Amino acid sequence: MSCSNEQRLACMGHQAVRSTKMDGTSKSSKQGKDAYAAGEIDDNEYEVRKRLPFRFPLRKNDVYVTKRTNFKGQMTRCQKLLDNEFSEVYIHGLGAAINRAINLALQIKRNGLGSLDVAVETATVRLTDDLDPLIDTAEPKTRTRLCSAVHIKRFHTASSVYIAVIGSGPAGFYCTETLLKKMNNFHVHMFEKLPVPYGLIRYGVAPDHPEVKNCIKQFEKLADSMPTRFKFYGNVEVGKDISLKEIIKVHLNYHH
Repeated sequence: MSCSNEQRLACMGHQAVRSTKMDGTSKSSKQGKDAYAAGEIDDNEYEVRKRLPFRFPLRKNDVYVTKRTNFKGQMTRCQKLLDNEFSEVYIHGLGAAINRAINLALQIKRNGLGSLDVAVETATVRLTDDLDPLIDTAEPKTRTRLCSAVHIKRFHTASSVYIAVIGSGPAGFYCTETLLKKMNNFHVHMFEKLPVPYGLIRYGVAPDHPEVKNCIKQFEKLADSMPTRFKFYGNVEVGKDISLKEIIKVHLNYHH
């Protein structure tokens, strides 16, 4: 029975969790320490310095996850990349960080509400450690070891959907905010017959009121965070400057 990439990713996450001890070390790392203790290297003779793993030239949509990674920060970064610039992101995890990379990919999937798919690739990376002698009679050495790695590609599966919102008041902006945050493949074009947005927020209430300012800042933040998915067209009156039929034709690909 074959399983999907999503199921495979979830299974890998469960296996990583089960292999983790209460003290935070994994079974494989514990076994490695035992093998290290039984080998030729003596802690009293050598100091181990681990070299950084090899990395290919970094692309802007490559996300490397480590044990010290700020999970929330990486989550936000991946979301911004998918929202604004790229149709896919690549998440890389090595050794003990594999579980964090898997969790990050699964969380992005949940936030995508079905608009994202996954491709998983596993690998084995050869790492090198420098052994610096602590005593005069010992010689400098190096050792190599193998470490598991995972490379996860998250990409959009659905084609882009373009939506027109007529009116830039509170209702229009809150609708736009919901669409853009919930569906990664949605693009919104907002039309307003007045030169500037915000409708009653700007014209119906005192402009210096603190709540008015807070609301305007919130909408400005939304527009700035998704420049390629949100466009505002002011001084455009639907039915006069552009017809409803034209809007439907452009945004919904509807033809009579």
